[in-house]
Amino acid sequence: MTKAFFTWSVGLFALSAVAADAPLKPGDFAYGMALQTDGRDGVYKVNIPFDVYRIVRYTDLRDVRVFNSEGEVVPHVVTRSAGSVVVKSEAIEVPRFPIYASAQSKLGDLNLEIKRDTQGTVINLKNATGVAGQNKLVGYLLDGSKVVPAIRAIELQWSETIPSYAGSVMLEASDDLKTWRTLAENAPLTRMKFGEHLLDQRNISFPPTPLIYLRISWPNMRPDEAALPELTRVTAMPAETNTEVKRTWRAISGQANPSKPGEFEFDVGARVPINRLRIELPQTNTLIQAELLARAAAKDEWQLVTQATVYRIEQNGRKFNSDDLQINRDSRRHWLLRVAQQGGGLGKEIPRMQIGWLPDQVMFLARGPGPFQLAYGAGGAKPGESSIANLMINADAKGGIQAQPIEAGSPVPLGGEDRLVSAPDPFPWKKWLLWGILGVGVLLMAWMASRLMGQMKQESQADR
Repeated sequence: MTKAFFTWSVGLFALSAVAADAPLKPGDFAYGMALQTDGRDGVYKVNIPFDVYRIVRYTDLRDVRVFNSEGEVVPHVVTRSAGSVVVKSEAIEVPRFPIYASAQSKLGDLNLEIKRDTQGTVINLKNATGVAGQNKLVGYLLDGSKVVPAIRAIELQWSETIPSYAGSVMLEASDDLKTWRTLAENAPLTRMKFGEHLLDQRNISFPPTPLIYLRISWPNMRPDEAALPELTRVTAMPAETNTEVKRTWRAISGQANPSKPGEFEFDVGARVPINRLRIELPQTNTLIQAELLARAAAKDEWQLVTQATVYRIEQNGRKFNSDDLQINRDSRRHWLLRVAQQGGGLGKEIPRMQIGWLPDQVMFLARGPGPFQLAYGAGGAKPGESSIANLMINADAKGGIQAQPIEAGSPVPLGGEDRLVSAPDPFPWKKWLLWGILGVGVLLMAWMASRLMGQMKQESQADR
């Protein structure tokens, strides 16, 4: 009987565990959106649309999954969009102009006749005291006016027929061809070949510098040092730039609080990760002192987010508007604009508010057959991100495995609005079963101890 009881207990425990860990299905979520992939890549990413923020029950997007056409959950991770991206530009060839002079001449003392167009681009250079063929090459003038916003390095190229070179040069920069500043002094340049090995150093790096003109020379050349070979090409490497990611904007109409003049409430209608706010004043030539407050639900207390001076002024045909308000990421739905009433406030008209945010992204592996589906909205859902999170984030940042961006389709019902309500907590079978087994074990031990004591008592009486 004891053996049968334990067998039944273990079986019931296993059944309850299986039921609790049953895999999710698309029908467990309220809505879904089609994700059309091209089938050529293994990793994709999609920006979270506004409707997903409107439906989901949790700000961490735990009630979001990606399914394949067979209804299987595929590995995915929810990531935040970066506020800016690094833009790398390709190297640009810059015009070069050789400068010739006699052996006794110094580069700074040369009489150079430089012809520029209306944009300041050098189109011709003539040296009144040095002529190619009669004097030696003493330097180069480089026109970097087409490279924006800044240059971080240049690469020199000369004929491959030159067997070897080892020397150093000076690199200077100027904005007007009159005043020069040193970017690199005694910058080493080398091209040597040893059997099958090649030592090639033709790059000159320096701090990113916005400049127009460059000058290469070798004023400190030693007697045993060769002059720089004639250049066949010079390329400039533009500096990397941080470009702000384009935000999504949405205009929200406000409602005046009749009992509190100067207060206007806004309902975003979704748990959007807001980090920019723009107040649209209804009339020109208005300046106000305002506070912005927020709360997650209508029953919560208002909490201060920021204070600002907001204005809209027009003068001499020009319009002046206050800057966008920058705030920390905030997903609260309800907002309150409180305008100080000194100076008349806003009068009877109601302002509008624009919210700006960087959409989160869902990155997923295209495992199994497509088409894939983004499912969202499930009360009581648990976090479901897979172990690919660190792998994909790090690989994407390093330029290795990169996710291809795709668009989400229109919302379609799956399980319907009923899925948004959290189901009541299931009866805790596991807990009660464990307590039951423990209780039975205690009773069993007590019974065995009682029998043992009885046997010992009988043996003691028999010995007498």
